[in-house]
Amino acid sequence: MAVSIVPPEGHEYEMQAQRLKIFGERNTGTNALAQLIKKNIGEIVCPGVAHEVVADWPERSRSIADFDEPYRLFLHHAMIDDIFSAMPAECAFKHTAPEFSPRFIEEEIGIIFLVKNPYSWLVSMFRRPHGLLLPKVDDFSVFLRRPWLTLARDNLPRVLASPIEMWNRKVAAYCRFGSAAARHGLPFCILRFEDFVQDQLAALRTIRTAFGFPGEQAVPIVNSTKEPGLDMR
Repeated sequence: MAVSIVPPEGHEYEMQAQRLKIFGERNTGTNALAQLIKKNIGEIVCPGVAHEVVADWPERSRSIADFDEPYRLFLHHAMIDDIFSAMPAECAFKHTAPEFSPRFIEEEIGIIFLVKNPYSWLVSMFRRPHGLLLPKVDDFSVFLRRPWLTLARDNLPRVLASPIEMWNRKVAAYCRFGSAAARHGLPFCILRFEDFVQDQLAALRTIRTAFGFPGEQAVPIVNSTKEPGLDMR
């Protein structure tokens, strides 16, 4: 299983992670990975979506239910952007382009970056364009060449040349974060989506090794985190 761990295997961090924060672009399995960790290690994954960071999200969401589209969609994303603008680092939007913060060290939080092959990621985003603010198109070639309007919580320029520019900028942010984390002794690992899907239990062992979590329980996630009736096979 090809998983990159930085610093190299064998290096021992001074900080022992007590919790984990997952960063990954849309359609990279962040929900499934969080479920795998929770099921086998415990409730140690920091929140990263609106309903996890504020208790009254259902009430806030209902307040805009009477608006027609696309106004309801714009209000929906504006509300979530406002929520994450006030959150501490450990509660950042899980799909953001993250910035290193000493708070991760203070709060003893290890970092996992989940990355998907850009070609398969583009296909996934074409099929399930989460966070899309522009009209959806049915032509994949057109989708690849259209500008992408980001969300404020993406922590990127608001207009990008294409979806692949968003992938490039997110991965570049992971690399910058990783360099800063390595300098400050913050434990982190980069996990490939393809390796996670191929062998969940190997990914789980990698996480336990990288962050020093004890235990031997190893139960994979089978059911889809997105659609009933689908599974990880």
